[in-house]
Amino acid sequence: LLNWGWVGNADCCALNCCPGRRRGQHHPDRFLQRRGDHFHYYRRVPREVRDLDERCVLVRRALDNTDRIKARTARDLHEAADNALWASLMLVKIHIKRVESLGFVYRPLAEILVAELLGTILRTSREHDRRACQIIIC
Repeated sequence: LLNWGWVGNADCCALNCCPGRRRGQHHPDRFLQRRGDHFHYYRRVPREVRDLDERCVLVRRALDNTDRIKARTARDLHEAADNALWASLMLVKIHIKRVESLGFVYRPLAEILVAELLGTILRTSREHDRRACQIIIC
């Protein structure tokens, strides 16, 4: 156990606190924290996606388990879901940067719908479609 009362720590192997453990190997109790008799899933949101992830800096979920093996299974499900979410958020950031590098301004749909009237949006969309067709035909 680490000094913080953790059963496992996300940065454990990066901090080199597990002698003989390579960085690629996972601690069997990673992202688990024991509070009383119950286990909790406890993980930091990566810096790269904190601005897109609506949760806090730390993700905490009660696993409603006192059994370590069942807690590890529940942790694996939460870990896989968070990894998939963060991978998709990274793709969003990459696509936004690509759009901006092409000279466009990225605006979320909710912002556009609040700021613009529907008629203006449809007219702009039709004009864009006509220009795209002209470019393809020419």
